[in-house]
Amino acid sequence: MAATDIHWECDVPIVTNPLVMRQLAFVFGLAPLLVVALLAICLWGQGELGALLPIAGFIAASSAGLFPLGVLASFAIYRNRMHSHFKLTDEGFEAEVIDGRARSVGWLTFLIGLLASKPGAAGTGLLALSSNRRTGKWKAVAHTRFHDARRIVELRNGWRTIAVLFCVPDNYADVKAHIQARVRSNGKRRHPLGRALLWTMLVTLAALPTFKSGPPFDISLLAAMILLCFSVATVWFVPPLGYVVIGVGIWIMAEMLLSAFEIRDSMFTGERRFPAYQIASGDDWARLVLTLAGFAFLYWFTWRTLRGKYTPVLLGDEIEMDDGG
Repeated sequence: MAATDIHWECDVPIVTNPLVMRQLAFVFGLAPLLVVALLAICLWGQGELGALLPIAGFIAASSAGLFPLGVLASFAIYRNRMHSHFKLTDEGFEAEVIDGRARSVGWLTFLIGLLASKPGAAGTGLLALSSNRRTGKWKAVAHTRFHDARRIVELRNGWRTIAVLFCVPDNYADVKAHIQARVRSNGKRRHPLGRALLWTMLVTLAALPTFKSGPPFDISLLAAMILLCFSVATVWFVPPLGYVVIGVGIWIMAEMLLSAFEIRDSMFTGERRFPAYQIASGDDWARLVLTLAGFAFLYWFTWRTLRGKYTPVLLGDEIEMDDGG
């Protein structure tokens, strides 16, 4: 190991640490908002938007109730401490939770959240699993925040905190000097949120017509929800999610074709049976055109993402951390 390397282990406080609590509060607040947004789109498509308010209230109350339970669980399970390992080199940094209880509790929390339909709990479990180990190069760090009183260092890229270093009294000064010698604050680093939010809005608008389908071009609500969720996920996470968008698009097209060519009986005695599309109104055809236009846009965006023309937000962060900017 090089002489300039710094490595240490320490017990990271949880409940008494404002940075950790801020992250947990963010997850417990964001997850219900995302669920309510999806429900709003589904209810709008079903013409039952008036039912959203009581459902949203229930989800918010459930998430708010789970937050203090999570705090109590941290005392009971972790005793407010999580053992972690940190390493700084000339090239970059590493922060890893090495407490064996963390991964087990993360998976358990995630599964309980899914089974109980509690988005806050599931989101917290995913957060714990995804943040067990963080590595990166110094060139990927655009800003640093030093909390001298608590001996904590935040490492940030152009838009978010990518790692938090919890120091011990004996090494905080050395850690701070090590980082300051290698990180030059750069306010011009990429900030992908604006672009990502724009693409999120565009793919959402493209998927919306599938929620307003009706005879003779029926689309199942499940297929519409999967299309929307994976289209948005492709914007934020990894390109292979786009294959699901393509597959669900084929599924929806098959549903519409089967519905359109469904043979129906005439209400008039003696008249021949006919395919359903023959009684489509002008509004029905207009909805079909909007749906197909939305598919065309989603397929174009997905294909661009799969070919590397668009890089999802979190993947871009990982590439930046690995390559050093």
